[in-house]
Amino acid sequence: MIRQKSFADKTYLGQVRLLRDLAVNAVRRFPIELEKLHFIHHGENTTFQVTAAGGSKYLLRIHRADYHTSLAIGEELAWLKLLRNNGFVVPEPIVALHGETLVEVDHKQLSRKCSMLKWIEGRFVEKSISPGHLFLAGKLLAGFQNVTPRSFSRHRIYWDAKGLAGDQPMFGCCDQLGGISVTDQNLISQARRAIFVRLANYERSFPEKMGLIHADLHFGNLLNQKGSLAAIDFDDCGFGFHVYDLVIPYMGALGIMDKDKKKRSGEFFAALIAGYQTLRVFTPQDESLFHCLLACRKILMLGWLNSRSDNPRFRKILPRQTALAVEHLRNNSHHFM
Repeated sequence: MIRQKSFADKTYLGQVRLLRDLAVNAVRRFPIELEKLHFIHHGENTTFQVTAAGGSKYLLRIHRADYHTSLAIGEELAWLKLLRNNGFVVPEPIVALHGETLVEVDHKQLSRKCSMLKWIEGRFVEKSISPGHLFLAGKLLAGFQNVTPRSFSRHRIYWDAKGLAGDQPMFGCCDQLGGISVTDQNLISQARRAIFVRLANYERSFPEKMGLIHADLHFGNLLNQKGSLAAIDFDDCGFGFHVYDLVIPYMGALGIMDKDKKKRSGEFFAALIAGYQTLRVFTPQDESLFHCLLACRKILMLGWLNSRSDNPRFRKILPRQTALAVEHLRNNSHHFM
């Protein structure tokens, strides 16, 4: 008798093929007549562009197993509705045939939560980022924070001190990474503990600077729409530091810039904060936290990659990202020690 491979043991393409079949079943649960299904990405979630008869387009999300609870996904969808009602261009959840926005779909040995969003047209700006784009990103994030009640999220307490740098963080622990030296591991773990202390102190001192945040608004999640920005991919949203939301587009911009533009990183930071300050206050304490959170984000991503060893592509990325994080920690320890 031939033993079937588990989902985690399948190749990347094998996982995608199985999820594509599940996606076809998922579309049937919505008031959409499927014309074409186009694979987009298999990462945290697995996503497909759905084209309906008549040409309307949607985004189908197959949610990662055992990650967000149904209540947590419900809070994300409720936040999208709140933001849309306040004039922001963000995805619109689609209601399924039986009135729900989140459905449980089965295919063979798989069972996954799925949701559908209306497709947002726009052009990504990640290849030609300017200070103007950072300004708009800062203003957009401040706008989100202004219209979102601090108590809005109860089931997505992800990005507070414990969630970012505790010993059991949301994205997975970085204290036992595979394939690195004892010296590098000690540096990463020591940095995590020091960062946790800094974040916990700020959290106690400035509770008003905490709330529901996007937490992943890099320039791959921002669409240019005639002088304004639309935001997509709210899957990582959760309760956390307002400043953390600003770290993500800044780091994303630096990662895309060529060497000449990286010399202008101060100009890009100034533009980001200027945009934010059109609607909200950014204090010296916030700036100090910003630089601490830069280091935090780097080690946070190591924990995430390590926790996603079930995805073949992420296994390949971890060694290189670990080396880059170690270099950053050694050169910037004064921001968190």
